[in-house]
Amino acid sequence: MNRLVFFFFLLNSIAIKSSEALPSDPVFTSYNKAKHFTALMDLCRQNSVALGQHPGQPSAHSTIPCEEFKSKIENLSNSKSVSKRIQVIEVDAEVQGFILYGLFYNVESGEILDLCVIEDSRSQGIGSQLLNKAEQDYASHSTIKKAFVVVVEGHERAMNFYQKHGYRHQGKFLGKDLVLEKDL
Repeated sequence: MNRLVFFFFLLNSIAIKSSEALPSDPVFTSYNKAKHFTALMDLCRQNSVALGQHPGQPSAHSTIPCEEFKSKIENLSNSKSVSKRIQVIEVDAEVQGFILYGLFYNVESGEILDLCVIEDSRSQGIGSQLLNKAEQDYASHSTIKKAFVVVVEGHERAMNFYQKHGYRHQGKFLGKDLVLEKDL
């Protein structure tokens, strides 16, 4: 009798858990200023605070302080030599992360300018999905042969992330930050 009661309890708890709202799968969406601007700026500021020793930086990427990042996402201008793009990833209509990247046609390369994931969604594959999305975009352009990223020296988590995805250390940017590169 006890086994039957336990079995009923177990089935009931499984049914309750499965009926709870589960988060939906991550969805890529193109940047929409009206919808995403505030969320991206908030994420930029959160990452800036998290880095601490590099105030004003939106993430592990040293090349775009928050104010410059703001102007870049407000004015995504394209030219014959460069195209800047933002991909946003959402779960249940909430921004989980974004990637800002450029395609530089005159030097046949793409640059990851910024990749941010909210703290609660880190180590769940969101960053990898964003990076893969940018790399797929690069691969769709026959002129883009390499991708590179500049990472703040000492930011081991970012270094490990990019190295896991095939990026290799190529040198330093302005004598201090690390340049990582990947053949596409």
